[in-house]
Amino acid sequence: MLISAGAVQAPVFLFGGDFKKITCPDGTPVFVVKDLDKLFPIFAKEWNSTIGLVLTYLKDLAAKVGIDVKEKVVKIHDSLDQINGDLAYYYRMNYVTFMARPCAEKSVEILREANEKVNKATEVLRHAQIEVQKSAPDVSVLHDVTQQLRDTVPRRPPASF
Repeated sequence: MLISAGAVQAPVFLFGGDFKKITCPDGTPVFVVKDLDKLFPIFAKEWNSTIGLVLTYLKDLAAKVGIDVKEKVVKIHDSLDQINGDLAYYYRMNYVTFMARPCAEKSVEILREANEKVNKATEVLRHAQIEVQKSAPDVSVLHDVTQQLRDTVPRRPPASF
């Protein structure tokens, strides 16, 4: 049995019982996540592991450098943390759109685009991972990566009450 999430298909057993099956009018099975809180960890595993590593390295780096560099490192850390939240929010909102009409081609396309955005952000983030693992990371490279991510990941809209 396969899970179909846009262009992504994987055996159901890879994800356990976190999905429910919906049968489209044409008979095609589509599996959607039951618990939206598990969504981003399931579909963005590489992003999550990489961002966790980069944030940890940045925290350690901030403790080792002088005050002038420390401020820059803390700012980069905070920016990456914000980008992480924005990406998770973006993916969740697009997945909710997909869940509303999982058999509609437009919904599948929206989810496919969200998957591509996560993949692109992960590729950009790898440059930060490589840089922070150096014995003397270049803060300007980390700043550039943060800016590339900011250009790639849509910002969360402000909360409205």
